[in-house]
Amino acid sequence: MAMEYSEKVMEHFAHPHNVGVLDDANGVGEVGNAKCGDIMRMYLKITDDEIIEDVKDALTLMDDTTQHVEVPDTLGLPSDVYTALGLRRIEGTDVSVLKYLKDNLPEIEFKSCPELNSTATLTNPYAAAKGATTPGQGVGILYKYDADKLSVEIPMPFLQHPAQYENLEVKIPCESRVAGAVIYYPMSAMIIVGL
Repeated sequence: MAMEYSEKVMEHFAHPHNVGVLDDANGVGEVGNAKCGDIMRMYLKITDDEIIEDVKDALTLMDDTTQHVEVPDTLGLPSDVYTALGLRRIEGTDVSVLKYLKDNLPEIEFKSCPELNSTATLTNPYAAAKGATTPGQGVGILYKYDADKLSVEIPMPFLQHPAQYENLEVKIPCESRVAGAVIYYPMSAMIIVGL
């Protein structure tokens, strides 16, 4: 049985729109399945104002969602994004985007968190596994730093076993287990996917 496509799909297939390479792109994304040849590469030109607007929108969304009850004070960013914001200068100035955000949002602490990177498969559920055909997504977390609302559960504290002597080496086995973050009030934290 043949699959029928709408007129709009056939129009875009016959006469593609928005096709080409953006030479001054500052972001490139690729999505699709290489096995069937369906791959799309997207070129993005993201301005400094758009980055600042995104942070403002996240703060506003959390404020509106919680009806002004939760006021976040920490924004955890993937370490690669944190570094990129620190190195990227606002056009026409010598101020980085990260410095601008810190200066204009003094109540928010910005943290670099490698556990949130798009490649951190052990800690980021949106990360890409090795060999995946689609890239992973970095995750940010906006939250109120308060032990009553968010904590890291440690079911077994750090334990150092006795030293073991083997030839000319000394090995000291250690172990620890961390269960992960526990958010007691779900509205006190917001996850931002796709950074």
